[in-house]
Order: sequence, then structure tokens, then C-alpha cells
Amino acid sequence: MRYFIFFLLVIPVCIHSQNTIENRNSVAIGAGFFHTLLTDEYVSPNEYAGMSDYYGFTWENQTHKKLVQFDVALNKAYKLKNHLSRAKYGYFLFHYRHMYFLADSSLSSDRFSFCLGPGVSLFYSDRSQIYVPINSSFGSGSVDFNARIEATISRKFSLASQLLIAAVSYANKSKPITTQQTNPGYQLLTVLTFPNVEFDLRGRFNISKLFYAQLVYSLSYQETSRWDYYRRIEDRIFMQLGIQF
Repeated sequence: MRYFIFFLLVIPVCIHSQNTIENRNSVAIGAGFFHTLLTDEYVSPNEYAGMSDYYGFTWENQTHKKLVQFDVALNKAYKLKNHLSRAKYGYFLFHYRHMYFLADSSLSSDRFSFCLGPGVSLFYSDRSQIYVPINSSFGSGSVDFNARIEATISRKFSLASQLLIAAVSYANKSKPITTQQTNPGYQLLTVLTFPNVEFDLRGRFNISKLFYAQLVYSLSYQETSRWDYYRRIEDRIFMQLGIQF
């Protein structure tokens, strides 16, 4: 981990002078907490809920024409509760976004920007009951529609909001071994059969020309009845510290 932090701190400093404002990169790591509501009838029709820590990584490349983003989140120490029942829950989440600004203008003079574009998401979650050997997993790969609005308040502070809607998904849901699966494991889902939406709001403070801090609130929603009923609602709040170069 210390070598990774060293890379984040040293490499951007070395190449900072070689980058212009028309080609800006940023790398950030974040930590915070999130709350999840999960219903999975493969295991139980009851809704499970709980809170846990959140950790993530973000990389961005921005020019006067486009914005490219990579987001990664990983958590394996999550506990959900339903009265006396307990369940372990973990997931991996990956986003790739390739968005284009509607206006071709200089980054140094923009006060307001709006961009649209496609993206790809990968999601995998695993749930297991603590007291009984029952588990279930859900995984999906999606082609997404993305939109982003950003307002620059001052040289130090800006606000941004992003929306992601999964247009088409290829998903699989596994049930306990002791039960019989009546539907095919992998299925092609659309926004009508698998609404998968994410929204976030972030405030960014530029500490210096190189470093920045960002507070993010994010809300995600998934639901489908293609297999037994499944629904996941999660909201997160976390702080990111990053380097722009």
C-alpha cells in the first residue's frame, strides 16, 4: 500500500510540467460509509439492512472535448441484519465512462459544463447467511448512458452531479445449491426488466494546483423479477483525496 501511495504522490509531480490545461488527469482514493437495503427471495423474502465502510478509487482524464472516468469500489466485510438473522455481504463495482462536452471551450474559462456519453459497468455481489449455509450471488455487465453537470463556483470550489442509467445488461443470479433453478442463469435485461440507476452529487475543493479534496454523496438502485425478486438500494457518503496533474 505504501508503494501505491508513493506512486500517487511522486509520479504526478514529475510529469506535472508536461501537461497542459487541455489535457488534465486526476487520481483519487476515497473512504467513507454506506447503507444498503437488500431483498433477495432466493434466500429470504425479508429485507436486510446494514451499514459498513466504503473504499474506492477514481481516475479521470479531461480535455476540452471529453471526460473519461474509471471508478472501482471493493468491499468484503459487510454485515446485513433482519431482526435476529445476520448475513455477510460484499461486492465489486467497476465503472468506465466516456462522455463528451456539448460545447467545445477552454477548461480555464468554463463556469458551467454539461456532458453526455456511453459507459460500461461491471457489478458482482455475494451474500451468505451467518447461521445457516445459504448463499446467493448476483453479477451483471451493463452498457450505460451517462450524464454529468458541473458548475465552477470559484477557483477553489466546484459542484458536480452525475447520472448513470444501465440501458442493456447481461446478468446472472445464482441460488442455493439445494434449490432447483427454473430460469436460465444468464439473461439479457433491458432498462424495463432491470432498472439499474446511479446518481451522485459531489463538492470539490482545490487545496492547491496539485491536490484536491472531494465530498461525495451517491445513491444506487437495482431491481429485477426475472429470477426470484431482487432489489438493492444503497446510499454512500465518502471523502476523496486526489492529485490533479
